[in-house]
Parts: sequence; structure tokens; C-alpha cells
Amino acid sequence: MWSQREIFEFSDLVTTLNHYRGACIKQLEKFSTTGYRTEEEISQIRQAINSNADLFEYMARKAPAAFGNGPIPQFPMTRPIEEFDTTDLHQLSSALKSASRDWTSLGEIERQQTYSPIISALKDFLPQDSKILIPGAGLCRLAVEIASAGYIACANENAFIMLVISHIAFRHKKEFRIFPFIHQISGLESFNDSLISEVFPRYPVQNISPNGEIDGEIENAVIDPLFLIEHQRLVLMAGDIDGMQNSQQNQFDGVVTCFFIDVVPDVRNLLDLISKVLKPGGYWINLGPLMMHRADDDFFAKASFNDIPRIAQNAGLTIIRESRIETSYIENPNTNIKTNYRCQFLVAQK
Repeated sequence: MWSQREIFEFSDLVTTLNHYRGACIKQLEKFSTTGYRTEEEISQIRQAINSNADLFEYMARKAPAAFGNGPIPQFPMTRPIEEFDTTDLHQLSSALKSASRDWTSLGEIERQQTYSPIISALKDFLPQDSKILIPGAGLCRLAVEIASAGYIACANENAFIMLVISHIAFRHKKEFRIFPFIHQISGLESFNDSLISEVFPRYPVQNISPNGEIDGEIENAVIDPLFLIEHQRLVLMAGDIDGMQNSQQNQFDGVVTCFFIDVVPDVRNLLDLISKVLKPGGYWINLGPLMMHRADDDFFAKASFNDIPRIAQNAGLTIIRESRIETSYIENPNTNIKTNYRCQFLVAQK
């Protein structure tokens, strides 16, 4: 059952998806008069925008089906195209970058830097068939890799746009060419560096035999997400993780957070919740730079790396392994402005 708030938020997303093409082309027409780009380059930008828009408009058409077969409410347009602004563009641009990170070859290095250590830690501490919760799952690539490694992966996500893109990636046999960096030229050597593109979704898939076993080994491969869903190895859980603290107590053998505790408003509350949903003896695995995205709302930042073990201990979680891992995050491979995150990587036991 959809609440009025959910209907409005979803309607606004569909409106934003449908406005992308027209709003960007209108701004491009204005930009073309500035003289910064040649006619050929303006044409290339237009082609990139149209290619991205093909994905967004397909998402808008298929979005309601992402949430089951129950009664689907009407999703009216929430605002005219003139109100499409930089906030909307940032949301869609971020979604394109997430898609490139999780489901194209552009994100392969970052996935190796971050997802591989997590999978290794799971194998060190938990047997296959253990039930793993992944809150803030985004586009679910980490969850799919966890399920492909033999675990039952429960991917939790509350952002409508991430849920819809995952639905398209998993259930629709359709590919789109995306240009994730077309709106970002600062720090690039040349204009052409903003034209990097890739086909989405694209990933090497393990072959599955009729009896459900994996045929052969393919480097960096994952099992078809739809196969994992149909065989209940990958469970998609839409909604806010806060809603689990009563219904999912002592239900999970492990909880994996990757670049997630950085975005929650209160780390203490999150670790309390993680402790509640873990079974006794269960493990929490975390990787992230602890950027605290909402820290600007406070006079004082709430936590440093050294604070996390104490906060975890207060929540009933004892750190048993800790190290640092360096990685970039959703970065144009050709940028001259390199951002390197030195992430905290830890394993704790309840």
C-alpha cells in the first residue's frame, strides 16, 4: 500500500526522469551560443544527452512494475519542465555514475578495491548459506557478488531511483549506452574525456546448469541476478533499515555496510540497529571513509575512525579485525583531479 508521501516522491522521480531530455537540450541550446564548444562538440553532447535520456524515459515507463503486481496508483507530473534544476541533474548524474560503477567495466577497479576485501572477510568468518544483510545496497552489485559467493544476500535500499535502476538491470533484457560524465568537464584534459561511455548493464555471467550448479569459472563473473532472485539467493528488500529493528531482530548471520555509515544521520543508532538484527555471534563487516555527509548540519563532527570501536562496543559489537583500504569512488578514469579515499575496513562480532 502506497502512502501519500511515497506517491508524491515517486511521482516526482518519474517527472524528473521524463524532464531530463527536454531540460538538458534547452540548456544546451543556450550553452551553444557561448562559444566554448564547436558545433561538432555540441552535437556530441546532444547525442550523449539523448542516449542517457533513453534510459531515463524507459525507467519512467517501467518504474511502477518494480514494486510488485499489486494495485498501482496514478503518478501525476509534479512540476513543469521549467522547474528541472541542478538538484535534479545531480540526482540523475549520480545515478549514471553509480550504474557505471556497479554494472559496467568502468567500475571494475573500484569494485576490486572495495567489494573483494568484503567477500574475502565473509569467507574467513562465515560459511556459505549464511544470511547476510546489505543495507544501503544501491544498485546491488555487492549483494549480487555476495550471493554469487554462496551466501543468501538480503539487499536493503530505500532510494526509489536505485530500486528502479536495479529492476531494469535485473529483469529487462535491454541494454543502454550511458555517458556518466557528460555533465562534468572540470579537471579533464580535453572535452573528449567527458564523452566516455559504456553499455549498461553489462557484466560477465557464470553459466548455470539445469540442476542449478555453476558451469565453469569466469574471472570477475557473477551469477545472473534474476537466477539468484528466483532461487532465493538474492532478496531485494525495499524500505528504510530503521523499519527492521522490530521485525528482523536476531535474523542475520552477517551485516555488510559499504560506504553506508557515512550517510546515516546517527552512527550510534545504526550500530545499535545492526546489533539488534544480528544473531548472537554474528559479524558486522564495514568499509568506508567515514565522510559523514550530513556533518555540515552540525556544529561538530560526530565520529572519527578511532571512535567507531568504542561506539561499536557500546552496541555490543567487538572489533576483531581492522585495517585501511585506499580507493577512488565513482571517478572519471581520465580526470586530473584524483580523489583517493583511505577507508576504514573492519570486522566486528556480536
